[in-house]
Amino acid sequence: MLSRARTSVLIVEDEAIIAENLRELLLSLEYDAFAIASSSEEAVAWASERCPDVVLMDIRIKGKLDGIATAQLLGERFDVPIIYLTAHADAATVERAKKTSPHGYLVKPVRAPDLRSAIEIAHYKHSMERQLRARERWFSTSMRSIADAVITVDLAGKITFMNPAAESLVALTHEDAQGRSAHEVLRLLDTESQLQQDTPLDRALRERRAIEVPEAVLQTAGNLHRIIADSAAPVLDNGELLGAVMVFRDVTEQKRLQKQLEIADRLASLGTMAAGVAHEINNPLFVVFANAGLVLEELTGALSTPAPGESGAAQHAHAIKEAIDMQREILSAASFLAT
Repeated sequence: MLSRARTSVLIVEDEAIIAENLRELLLSLEYDAFAIASSSEEAVAWASERCPDVVLMDIRIKGKLDGIATAQLLGERFDVPIIYLTAHADAATVERAKKTSPHGYLVKPVRAPDLRSAIEIAHYKHSMERQLRARERWFSTSMRSIADAVITVDLAGKITFMNPAAESLVALTHEDAQGRSAHEVLRLLDTESQLQQDTPLDRALRERRAIEVPEAVLQTAGNLHRIIADSAAPVLDNGELLGAVMVFRDVTEQKRLQKQLEIADRLASLGTMAAGVAHEINNPLFVVFANAGLVLEELTGALSTPAPGESGAAQHAHAIKEAIDMQREILSAASFLAT
């Protein structure tokens, strides 16, 4: 079975006897007290060689930098938790120490249980903080990588986050938008009246429910109008409202292409209707032209043919009857065209 690695501790103390006693105490508590530094320079050198899990820092040490300034330097450069170990607990010293965000503050002389508790809590708290920062970086990176625009607001409707896609659409940087109201940054206009309306973020906060907006007009900081489709939802934690988030995208080009398709469909329908009308007109026109020609032939033939006797009269009568029938068909076709 593998044993858990011992927590490494760097001691920063310029009193040799106190430092050695502290080292012996740490070893008895099964900590890896791997080094003692008596100055800021030595502390940085040891941390550069082997970054400790925890630093026990005396506030008053030799050198140009005291313990508080050294703690700030170590925290910034190596991201290590600091526990102050000092005989000075006056208000001014504590106030200075607070600004470096220490993970503990012990007053000498230190008892073993207090030291163990301070180290364990500092080590655990720092580990949790690292995990939290890693998750926050992952979340921030993910939000910035999303192609859709994302904006978040707090309970007051003030913008807390905008990803690059949102910055591009709104024509405003995250730094310029942060802390401003969503209503001010997201100028959404009514498609008919062109008057500004509430943002989905405001509605999500007010109504505590998801809001879907299939189409809205966004007036950018550059006074351009873009058509967007968006949705917003309240951010809830065990029923407690923390803020709201909105996801939206630019659909201006999509809407333009959709309109072009609608126009093309209407033109196609009009062409089909025109072809049908032409077909309906051509049929009776064909009857008119064909029968008009036949009537002309029949009448011409009847007039040019002599009518000897009864047989000729019968032929003339038949030709005239045929012409009359054809004329009726012409009138019928013409009547259809007239309607």
